Order: sequence, then C-alpha cells, then structure tokens
Amino acid sequence: MVDELLPHVSFVIPTFNASKTLGMCLESVFRLDYPREKIEVVIVDGGSTDDTLAIARKFQCQLLTNPIRYEEGPGAGKDIGFRHSRGDIVVFLDSDNELGSASWLRNMVSPYLSRPDVVGAFSHLIPKSDGGLLSRYLTKAHSQTAIRFWQPDDVVRLPETDSQFRIIRLNAACDLSNGATARRECLSAVGGYDYGFETTKRLMDGGYTTFAWPRGVDVYHHYAGVTLRNLIRKRIARLRRFKAWEKEGLRSYTTSMYKPRTGDDYLQFFARVLKSLSFLTLPEAVWKSARDRDLAWLYHPLVSFLDTNLHILLLWDVGLRTLGLKRGWKRT
Repeated sequence: MVDELLPHVSFVIPTFNASKTLGMCLESVFRLDYPREKIEVVIVDGGSTDDTLAIARKFQCQLLTNPIRYEEGPGAGKDIGFRHSRGDIVVFLDSDNELGSASWLRNMVSPYLSRPDVVGAFSHLIPKSDGGLLSRYLTKAHSQTAIRFWQPDDVVRLPETDSQFRIIRLNAACDLSNGATARRECLSAVGGYDYGFETTKRLMDGGYTTFAWPRGVDVYHHYAGVTLRNLIRKRIARLRRFKAWEKEGLRSYTTSMYKPRTGDDYLQFFARVLKSLSFLTLPEAVWKSARDRDLAWLYHPLVSFLDTNLHILLLWDVGLRTLGLKRGWKRT
C-alpha cells in the first residue's frame, strides 16, 4: 500500500478517569505502522480527577473538554471529537480499547481505498486472556440483551470481494464504537455523530448501508475493574439518558429502529425475553463455556436476567409505544 495514497485518519477517544487503560490505548495507536503525519488523536475529557490528563499529555494528542462527561450522545465526547477532528476517516475508539497489531490501521483503511461505496468499517472485539471473568464475558457476548432482541436481522453479508475484508449491508442499526470507523463526508452528510446506534440509523436512512469487516483489525476490550455493581449503575444511567433524549426529541431509535417487522419478530422477541427471565440461558452458557474452555460464559444467565429487567423497568413506556400498544395511555 503506497503511503502517499493513504487517507488522513482521526482517532476520537472520550475519557473520564481512564488512567488504568489510557496509556495502553495510546501506546497501541502510536506504534501503528502508518505515516505519523497522517494520524491525528483527539482526546475529549469529561473532567477526570485521576492521572488521565497527565498520561494524555505524554503523547501527541489534541486535548478537548467535554462539559457533560458522557461518552456518547448529543454534545457529548465523541460528538465533540468528531466536530473538532480533520481526518478523512474517523476512528471511534474507547479509552479501554487496545489495538491488536501495528498493521491495524492499514488493514482498516483498505476497504475505503478499493471500494468508494464503503461508508464505514468495524473492528473485531476480542478479550484479553488475562482479564477478569466478567470482563471477558462482556467482550465475548456484547451483552445488551433486550436491545438485541429488537433486531431480527443485524446485517446481510454480501459475497466476499477481497481477501482482506468482507462487505456487509446493514439491515438494522448497530453500534459505532470500540474501533469502528466511518468516512467523514458520510457522517457529515447525516448530521455527524452522537450515539452509535442512532448514527448508523441515520446513515441507513440516508442510503449509506455498505460497510466492511476487514481482516487483522482486532481490538482488545479491557473493561478495567468492571464489577456487577458498576455495570448495573452504568446500564441504568445510560437507559435514563436514552429516555431523557427521546423526551426532548433528540433521539428516534428507541421508537423506530427496534420495531418488529413481522409476527415472527414479535414471537422471537417475547421468547428471548422469557428465556432470559427464566434463566433458560444457563444451558447455552454451559455449552459455550465448554466450547471456549472459559468459565466467563457462566456470567451469561445472570447478566442477561439483569439486563432484561433493567430494560423492562426503565423503558416500559418506550417499549409499549414501539410495539404500538401505547395509544392515548398516560402515566398517572
């Protein structure tokens, strides 16, 4: 790959008290086998009180301030970073991510160079073998149980066109973080970035549906110090923000992106909810633990149960409205 043809790339990294992992994240970015003059790193900090900023200043980064502390959402970290970055390709990286190899970025931009219709590209999240059980489980399962029930078809894969990547066609919105990338011009055309699912939904609505999965773009997701307690607190905070944004008219995906399309979709949704609430996910967890030789999967029944209950409790009115059952119903 001729260096002169490589695009300029911006890494957008939101931070808040990320001292445990930020150094590892930035070291993986700055050891990339990619022209340094074509890499920009934008860190958007939400008011860290630990050594996060001191670590960031050791690297050639642009430091910005995030007044509302959130990583994602209107006016939040990734939105600010996107608006202040200049690269043709934007990488939305999290502070607990670590790029898997020095060739990561060259592999990631390869679809953009050969396919002008590619809008974005996704990384491959993998757990660190030395991480804790809950951390490894979350990386393997991407545990957003109830949200995923509402997506009958995540993607439609197209025939493989290149040995270096797969082309996929989005059929439902999905996340755009943890090393996912996008063309600046396409994001700008649909209003920029706020929250990952909402952003890909707007891209789809604008006709931008062709994405890629390159090979050799592994990202380690560390979930440093994660516990069930802080996982639940983070889930609750995020769901409350979603409801607030929807009420203010800043979010549309909660009432449109996940709408079941057929009777089978409704049945699938209720079957999966029942499966989680009745711990029928236990046989699946045991099988995957044996398959992967990793006890991390034994967290699956508990996290699925907790996630599903949180979505039921905090998104009850949104769920009714999405299913078309809330007509004239008012909270008392």
